[in-house]
Amino acid sequence: MIRMGEKIKSLREAKGLTQAQLARRIFVSKATVCAYENGTRQPPYEVLLRLVRQFNITTDYLLVEDAKNEINVDGLTGEQRNIIAELIFSLRKVNSLSPEPEAHPSNDGSHPDNN
Repeated sequence: MIRMGEKIKSLREAKGLTQAQLARRIFVSKATVCAYENGTRQPPYEVLLRLVRQFNITTDYLLVEDAKNEINVDGLTGEQRNIIAELIFSLRKVNSLSPEPEAHPSNDGSHPDNN
């Protein structure tokens, strides 16, 4: 089962953010983000809400160990839902053929966000 800290780290890495960048976005220190990811601290309610907004996820996804990250398709047409389903299928197929993605480079100024 994936714990909250692992989920936060995975979400951060999926967005290509460093711990320092995420810290700035949720108004905490880099050390605090590190502690959340290592599981030595839990985010308070206010920070939890910032994380939810930052990553466009539900609180359940972070708080419940076996919660799945779901896509809300309310308000979409049947055709739009089919397009999303086809995209997900295609991405899974590509991911199964591709090697594991490389770790993101450190914040050395070479990343486009740093320019």
